[in-house]
Amino acid sequence: MRTNKDTPIIILAFANDYKEKYLANLRLEREGVSIALEKAVEKGLCQVEIIYDADLDKIVYAFNKQANKGRITVFHFAGHGNEYSLQLDDKHRAKNKAYADGFASFLGAQNSLKLVFLNACLTQKQATLLHQSNVPVVISTQTKIQDNTAKKLAVRFYGQLAAGDDLGNAFQKAVNLVKAKKGNTGQNREVGERDSELITSFAWSCTVHPNYPKASKWSLLKASKNPLWKLPMLPQKAFPNEPFPNLAPYDQAQYHVFGSRNQAIFQLYEKLTATEESAVLLLYGAVGVGKTSLLKAGLLPRLIKEYTVQYFTGTNDNYTTRLTTFLAALNATTKPVIIIIDELRQLDQVLLQLLKKCLMLGTHIKVMLSISQPVIQPWKSTLELAHVPFSTYRLDALQNDNITNWMHTLNDYQEVTIIDDFAVRLATTLTNDTHSPVGPFLQWSLTHAWKAAVITNPNSPTLQASILATMNKQSLWTNFLLQQMRKVNPIATENGLLLNILSDCATLEKPFTIMQLEKQYPHLAAPSFKEIYHQLMAYFLVTHPTINHKVSLYHLTLGHELLRIPLMTLLHQSNRPGQVLHRLITQKRTHDYDATEIALFDKYEYTVARLPVSVKDLLNRSKANLRKEKNRKRAVAIIQFLVVTLVLSLGFYFENPYFLLYVILLAVLYR
Repeated sequence: MRTNKDTPIIILAFANDYKEKYLANLRLEREGVSIALEKAVEKGLCQVEIIYDADLDKIVYAFNKQANKGRITVFHFAGHGNEYSLQLDDKHRAKNKAYADGFASFLGAQNSLKLVFLNACLTQKQATLLHQSNVPVVISTQTKIQDNTAKKLAVRFYGQLAAGDDLGNAFQKAVNLVKAKKGNTGQNREVGERDSELITSFAWSCTVHPNYPKASKWSLLKASKNPLWKLPMLPQKAFPNEPFPNLAPYDQAQYHVFGSRNQAIFQLYEKLTATEESAVLLLYGAVGVGKTSLLKAGLLPRLIKEYTVQYFTGTNDNYTTRLTTFLAALNATTKPVIIIIDELRQLDQVLLQLLKKCLMLGTHIKVMLSISQPVIQPWKSTLELAHVPFSTYRLDALQNDNITNWMHTLNDYQEVTIIDDFAVRLATTLTNDTHSPVGPFLQWSLTHAWKAAVITNPNSPTLQASILATMNKQSLWTNFLLQQMRKVNPIATENGLLLNILSDCATLEKPFTIMQLEKQYPHLAAPSFKEIYHQLMAYFLVTHPTINHKVSLYHLTLGHELLRIPLMTLLHQSNRPGQVLHRLITQKRTHDYDATEIALFDKYEYTVARLPVSVKDLLNRSKANLRKEKNRKRAVAIIQFLVVTLVLSLGFYFENPYFLLYVILLAVLYR
């Protein structure tokens, strides 16, 4: 069960008219709704806060309480109302009202609010104002309503919400149940009316903000798995033709289909926006774990609504110049400032001075630095020595739930159908490897699964487990290996060097250390082993394994176990020089290498690991014997030349025409 600070809050506000138009069912509505929500409260899906005899001060206090900040998702009002106002408690003061325009603006400023339920007469115009103020879903009334029916609808609605229905379905089911059995008597809930009146038409409607058409899909159950309900809502967008960007990171425009990092988005948002948190935040994780996608598609779209946000890329050589210019112009903004620098490689003095300048500018500036896991310790040490306060956030590899919950979210779009067996099999296969960063392999799988689904059914693509099986048969991961190796180094791919290095990283025993691998390939010069290692990491072919529950930055293993079988197949089938030499080395051979094999060693020895002593001895012996054989053939050729020359000379000297034929016959026989 989640802790109290993580659960959505439902505010139930009740205000009666004790002088002229008392609502007998208001107390019953309060009790009925509370009972309807009990199970949801017990399961930790929500908290309920009741405001008795509600007035404006009590309502504002409930929203402003520190413990409630960013958690109030539903505001329910029951009492008298009309097109322009809600009648609040008048027990002690006459005609205490909340006027529609100001109250709508107040509620619209509550970012976490998903629903406003105005259970009073004639509130449809107020719903329009609430939507204009950015409230996603409003339940309102277009006519006068009966007190008894209003009570029944509210109890039914919250009963369905507690049972797991989303807002839209809960409302529709409640309407159907009330229509099936509704009372026709009771006081109406219009401000200023004194007489009871029979209401025959059904007055309630549920309207959705045009920018958030999927807002009615929100439910307590989904919120329990998705903490983003606490953050500002983003406008809905159409499902793209190509929802998965292959091995590229998601960008800011793809926020609506990026859903694998909801918990991390929420936690980082809180760290960046909380005043008590350190001004500098280090985000770190393995290469390929998804830091850039998290920042661009997860955080940026939500931060820019309320903050001045500047995003820089550390790989851009002039980012420090641009950051300096931005800081110089900061006086022009009144919003709090968040600076994000992604893909940083080194912490030099220029950046360190800029961080100190940010700290001097005040508490309204936060800086997030995104770095890879191997450099986190030196960065922490440097910041500590420079007396720069900071906090850290480690982004771990995706887990099973991250993937399956994301797939379920995408199912809300009409343009795609994702069968449960696809999500489960995909998540299980990818997360079984505890060493892998997972992200790149998930994106590769989804991109190719989507292409296959579109080919099968262009009008209604369906992702199902059978697609994964078909893709594996079609050499999905062999293609991944070859594509990424060519990006690392085309020459080292064609001569077999990369296959041999990856083979060493694929050992099932204790993984090789980086130092051991470097010693394995002593002949590498350009590129050096370290250059190749960094490129293999950058293209997700290798990663740092987890040893004794800790990530070892000194060891290397394959980027994912899915690459092992394709790698071994490529090694077995390859006739590249590196693999030919590897086979020669591993043979238990006693006879000499021939001239072709020796030439291969001389040209491509750098593509294989350090030669064993026995192979070196055999190679040296083969070279020595080859030299001896060459010398012997050269001596024989010289002797042949001298003999022939001598015989020819004698033949000419004695003027014997048959002597030449004798010499030729002698040479042939000698051969």
